[in-house]
Amino acid sequence: MKINLFSSLKLQVLFIFLAIIVVYHHIPNAPFLWDDEVMIVGNNSIKGETNVIKIFTTGAFGGSLESSSFYRPVQILSYSLDYKIGGLNPTGYHITNLLLFFLSCVFLLLTLRNLGVRPGLSFITVLFFCIHPINIENVTYLAGRGDVLCTFFSFLSLLLVTRTFKSQQRYLWATLALLFYLFALFSKENTVFLPLVIIFMFIWKKEIFFNHKPFYLVLLTIFLATLLAFLVFKFYHLANLQTKSLSLIADAPLEVRLFTFPSIIITYLRLLIIPYHYHMEYHFLNTSLFTVDFFILLIICLFLIYVYVRKIIPRNEFIFFLAWFIIFLLPVMNIFYPLAATLREHWVSFSSVAIFLFIGRLLEIYQIKNFHFFKIPIGKILILLGLLYMGSFTYARNKDWKDPFRLYAHDVKYAPKSFILWNNLGVEYFRKQQLSEAARCFEQSKNVCPGPGYAPTYNNLGVIKQNNGSLIEAEELYLKAIELEDYQLAFQNLGRLFIFQMRFDEAKVMLEKGNALYPDDPEINYFWGYTLFKLEEQKKAEKILSHLERIYPDYKQTRSILQELRK
Repeated sequence: MKINLFSSLKLQVLFIFLAIIVVYHHIPNAPFLWDDEVMIVGNNSIKGETNVIKIFTTGAFGGSLESSSFYRPVQILSYSLDYKIGGLNPTGYHITNLLLFFLSCVFLLLTLRNLGVRPGLSFITVLFFCIHPINIENVTYLAGRGDVLCTFFSFLSLLLVTRTFKSQQRYLWATLALLFYLFALFSKENTVFLPLVIIFMFIWKKEIFFNHKPFYLVLLTIFLATLLAFLVFKFYHLANLQTKSLSLIADAPLEVRLFTFPSIIITYLRLLIIPYHYHMEYHFLNTSLFTVDFFILLIICLFLIYVYVRKIIPRNEFIFFLAWFIIFLLPVMNIFYPLAATLREHWVSFSSVAIFLFIGRLLEIYQIKNFHFFKIPIGKILILLGLLYMGSFTYARNKDWKDPFRLYAHDVKYAPKSFILWNNLGVEYFRKQQLSEAARCFEQSKNVCPGPGYAPTYNNLGVIKQNNGSLIEAEELYLKAIELEDYQLAFQNLGRLFIFQMRFDEAKVMLEKGNALYPDDPEINYFWGYTLFKLEEQKKAEKILSHLERIYPDYKQTRSILQELRK
């Protein structure tokens, strides 16, 4: 019996697995980099005994919820599980990311099939999705775990909703779909508008909706109520934050953000179709609406109107594709709430599914009428060439991610306005003991940063100044980092500097404040306890250092002081 790769589900799943292995096979050996070092290596919430309540009541970087705009408890919980298995070996974290991504692709494949998309088109859509470089920042970047988990739970939620179409256990599937939607929200908020996608899914599949109208009305009501409750929580939390996003677009007025919107859409489309010069963070603004990108977007809109009017794709299906693309871009459009960059490549990951589906559907409709596109060799050859084209970009870009220095040096050439890239490159120079180059990068980061400034850069410049013996300048820079965002490392460094200068009273005040914000930070606890020991506040010093020894038994610095205190 002849097995058709384009219809056999088992073969499709196997092929997707192999495709992911091919383009990501060298990633398990990649190190921690960028925010990995804060969210994983330096995040004390994932170490020791897992405290689920604490994880759900603190920010993603381990600080108080009030001091962080990143609330990703499911993401941090997943790191905690990885830590229990393999400690701080990055290989285990990478394998988890790859496994989650593979399962997400399987869920997407099953969802498309349940929606009635032809098996061949479903497979090709998911195959392009899984090997496209647009997902590298989700899969390869360990701090992108939130995106991988969000994708995993969102696609699983959609799959379970489609399972209600024919199953007698629709109440069970609906309950689980709602539960996994919540998991997606607590992984990352980008999927907040998933219920709107489900609404358009029922507009497409209206006969299924009307067959069980009361059930689906209740389901949609609960989904929408969850969406509204999360938005209220999110905006209430953001409104109480002392800081806002640092970026050109965050500082721009609403009309400039609106003028920039066409360029954002066209850039995303370019990245999906012609994926060259990929890099972290895009910072640009348009001061006028009438740009080249505006007219290109206008032409695309006219083409879409033509497709809709001529019914080239059935209208309800076409509306679903368009809604999927727009809805998943809503949180990152930089119109309603400005973010930390004009765009980032992985922000279009969810929406890319609609683009692959739309292009594939157009080709399918045209070629089925004329050449039976998916049945003759030329069609398969074109698909293979397209996959090799996209996969080669993913394979090449992943090489950058294997070396932090190579990544930052490459990306800053294409994003010279990224103060974070300049700062990260400076850190790598510092680790190579090239202090003058590190200082140059930190100064460049400070110069291109909009708004009040980037706290890590000021802290890192302080370290350079302290190494050079400029202690007064170092103190000022640490204080600036604390003023900007109560930066955790700045509390450590300033406390250490005050102790070095024997300014114990000032060290006590600063470290007590730092401990209130970061109660489980071992360095802050140790320096605070040591300061109290020097100030002869013995009982309080013993209490703090005993607590530190209990939660971090491997932190050896406490033992000698505790022995003195316990004599």
